[in-house]
Amino acid sequence: MFDLIQHIPGPWRQLAEVLIAPLAWIPRLQHMLWDFFFAPGPLWLVAGKYIFLLFPALLAVAAVWCTQLSVYTFPFRSGRAQFIPTMMLTWWDAVRAIWLYWVGMFRFVGVALGWAVAFSTFVAKLVLEVIRQIALMPFTMTGRMTQNYFTPGVPWIAFVMLIFWCALEAA
Repeated sequence: MFDLIQHIPGPWRQLAEVLIAPLAWIPRLQHMLWDFFFAPGPLWLVAGKYIFLLFPALLAVAAVWCTQLSVYTFPFRSGRAQFIPTMMLTWWDAVRAIWLYWVGMFRFVGVALGWAVAFSTFVAKLVLEVIRQIALMPFTMTGRMTQNYFTPGVPWIAFVMLIFWCALEAA
């Protein structure tokens, strides 16, 4: 974009450079941010940069472009007195949006960690209960089988005596 200045005739080139000066530094800023975000590194570092810094950086670049481009319209605005406070309020809103984004991300991370801890506690308790149930299963089964052994209405003593008498006669 700024290479076109070289094709402008000499006397007009200096005026074009003065007019383009408020915008000349923004592409270099974008290139620095591009290099920062696409630099190689460990996965956790790259993910952290994308999650926590990409959207605030994109908002900042868009805000800088809009602010610098609106500088050209300043002499032609009818409400110049209200333009600067409005632009400052817009920047304040952008900073507030970035702050709320970071707070929301940290809240999300905190809630996700809480869910992970609660879920792992649940899984650990479940595994321990399964192990306990498997270890106690023989005792539970014999307890349930003998639960009706001593209930009234069944002549267990007579049945045991009959079995004993049969074994005695068979011998």
